[in-house]
Amino acid sequence: MAGYAGGTTTDPSYHNLVDHTETVKIVYDPDIISYTRLLNIFWNAHNPKYRIKRQYMSIVFYHDDVQKQEAMEIKKQFEDKRGHTLYTDMVQFENFYPAEEYHQKYYLQNTSKVYKELRPMYNSFDEFVTSTLVARVNGYIAGGIEMSSLKDELKDLDVPEENRDKLINVLEKLG
Repeated sequence: MAGYAGGTTTDPSYHNLVDHTETVKIVYDPDIISYTRLLNIFWNAHNPKYRIKRQYMSIVFYHDDVQKQEAMEIKKQFEDKRGHTLYTDMVQFENFYPAEEYHQKYYLQNTSKVYKELRPMYNSFDEFVTSTLVARVNGYIAGGIEMSSLKDELKDLDVPEENRDKLINVLEKLG
């Protein structure tokens, strides 16, 4: 889920971030993927060579001293490997404020045929935004997931077969 964190003000918004940073909230199961693996994905996905303004800065949130230590160790490994400082702040997690609805699952919301297919499957926008299925479809539309992988994942996401087939058909026509 897209949102804002790392600051001290209450209820930031896109037009009034004050001291927060745009971020994403990742809910994960440590029995399936470790915090260490997530950190490796994070640093393999970008290379923060420069310090940039607070709104867009590179930031890692940790929930306890064990996560803080892991984050610092992996950051150091990537700095050694790349030969330069990684400008990523390490911050104790305190609060997360969801971004406005139009920021959530942006690619999917802006692909009306797919949005119209998926949205009715959920009772609320919050259910929609926090759905693993919706996250994976948004990732596919954004270009981060191959169709073959998405098809395999859909089988494991308890999507009724008729909905799954219709969704795949709509997605394949986007091609």
